[in-house]
Amino acid sequence: MELQIYAKGNQSEPSSFMAIPIDAKIVRERLRDYSRDNYLLLANVIKGVVLGTATFTAIGIINELFVNPGNAWPRVIPFGSSVLAAFVTYMTWGRGILLTNARSNSRDSVLPLLMGGVEVSLFAVLKPVPETHDLWHWWLVVFALHTGIAVFLVRNRLRQTHSDDFAEDLQELFLEYKTWMETDWKGARVATIISYNAWVVSLVFWHHWPSRFGSWHTQVGNVVMTIAAAGAGVKLLDVLRQANAQRQSIEQFLIASKSTTAGQPHEPN
Repeated sequence: MELQIYAKGNQSEPSSFMAIPIDAKIVRERLRDYSRDNYLLLANVIKGVVLGTATFTAIGIINELFVNPGNAWPRVIPFGSSVLAAFVTYMTWGRGILLTNARSNSRDSVLPLLMGGVEVSLFAVLKPVPETHDLWHWWLVVFALHTGIAVFLVRNRLRQTHSDDFAEDLQELFLEYKTWMETDWKGARVATIISYNAWVVSLVFWHHWPSRFGSWHTQVGNVVMTIAAAGAGVKLLDVLRQANAQRQSIEQFLIASKSTTAGQPHEPN
């Protein structure tokens, strides 16, 4: 079918194939969804880079297990916890965009990008590299930085989440959503403090403790790192479980709300 354009003087009538002009309603809808779409876009880009880095790191660790097992095994548990950290940001952002309001600021772009860069570093520092064999010793402080950025990111969303952004029938869900974010904020603060202090302790054993009995202090540093990484992994598993339960809670709330509305008698005209 050919596109036909009819001219009358200096004007032409639009054909049925021309795009619908943008009006105020469309712009309002785009503004309403901007914050949600922003997080979706950033998550898509970040997770792709994280997945690629994690794959290369996993290949390096597996190869090192055959070449130098003693250098590879201490990286395994931190790697697993890094994978869980990536899943946590994915799940919590996925839960958050279900209830994200229209309010946003520049920190909604800067902080997720910073977190994405740190998330990539969680895997990058674990990759066995002969020239930098001690680089993985920085994993705990990178993890602390990751959770530290989460503190500011969640706090920023808390300050922009207001009750008047939710309809009256969603006020109960709004309060629950705010409680979830406050719990995330407090948990990220605790994780940041514990991870940083565990890194300082392990660093003392690795580099600053005088050795009179061979390499025992290095092994103690490895144990501290392993225990801290394992503890982080256990907590991250719990956060994943909670995030999934919260998403299901949103669904159940809407189902119950719909059932209640459907059961109400209609007022006669």
